[in-house]
Amino acid sequence: MKQQTNSLFLVRPSNFVFNTETAHSNAFQQVINESPEAIYQKVDAEFTGLVSTLEAAGVDIHVFEDTKEPVKPDAVFPNNGISCHEDGTLVLYPMCATNRQLERNPDFITYIKKHFEVKRVLDLSVYEKENRFLEGTGSFIFEYKSKKVYACISPRMGQALFISTCELLGYQPISFHANDSDGKAIYHTNVMLCIAEHFAAICLEGISNKV
Repeated sequence: MKQQTNSLFLVRPSNFVFNTETAHSNAFQQVINESPEAIYQKVDAEFTGLVSTLEAAGVDIHVFEDTKEPVKPDAVFPNNGISCHEDGTLVLYPMCATNRQLERNPDFITYIKKHFEVKRVLDLSVYEKENRFLEGTGSFIFEYKSKKVYACISPRMGQALFISTCELLGYQPISFHANDSDGKAIYHTNVMLCIAEHFAAICLEGISNKV
């Protein structure tokens, strides 16, 4: 089982701006004093460059275009709403911000089913109605070979739902608290932990205790 994938799904953003709905839990988010048009030009150029670089490296790229309406500032991060697994499982995750829940696109799911083998769809988005959240591979850091999942608990990652989802996927859950220099909970595990094929990177200073 590989730790890295050969295929990537990318969403070209059309409204990449400061997301007021996610700012309360994301201390790294900052306001950019530029016009939406200027921001879009920079983001679009960066996205196009990323796609070209990945394709040149031989990565199988699948690009989806974000729609103008409804406005979805964070559509460029589809990994928070969906994950695909080697055993054919496709997981849909419950996301905290209302405008992030709008990113869930049925056409996206249909495309995946058409081009890849999907044996099971695990739809956890129903937990949004209970205000229980689990934001995909932003919150989950999978270690596929050892069947372990690491996660820092935050407003976007509920521990009970994390544990039950790990049981459904057949992984051992390992959770902890992680905080920034101001003591605020780090909103997503993937901003402080990365597990690749031959290396791992982690901000140990941010971890306060295992839970």
